[in-house]
Amino acid sequence: RSYYIIIQGLIQQSYFFIIESIVSMLNMETILKSNAMYTFIKNTLVNQVTLVGNMGDCPRIFTNDNGSKIARFSLATDVKCKEGKKTEWYPVFAWGNIAHFLEKFGDKGKKIIITGKLVTRTFMNKEGMQQKVTEIELRNVIGL
Repeated sequence: RSYYIIIQGLIQQSYFFIIESIVSMLNMETILKSNAMYTFIKNTLVNQVTLVGNMGDCPRIFTNDNGSKIARFSLATDVKCKEGKKTEWYPVFAWGNIAHFLEKFGDKGKKIIITGKLVTRTFMNKEGMQQKVTEIELRNVIGL
């Protein structure tokens, strides 16, 4: 139980490298015997994306049949390379309260930090062809 509290606190502070050190020092068998601990680590550390960038456009808001909202936007991050600076673009979407937050406060060019997970979905395009897209499902957003 104390391992769970220590690891949870470290994750919230984004010190993933410390967690790796702690887990390697602990007896891994003991941790994995606790199904709750294994599930916590698996759901928290696997498929985790954290980005700092600028909103490429105002969020497009969609409302489902049940009234819940979905916000979609692109996030631009700058990467330094030999040629100078390169911009990488990421498609992002959010549900529920985060979508409401983005609807009110999201704006083109706004600098934000996001955490989320990668999601791949398949859909039919206008030509009737099946297409795949990988997007970031937003879990947390912080405006800078």
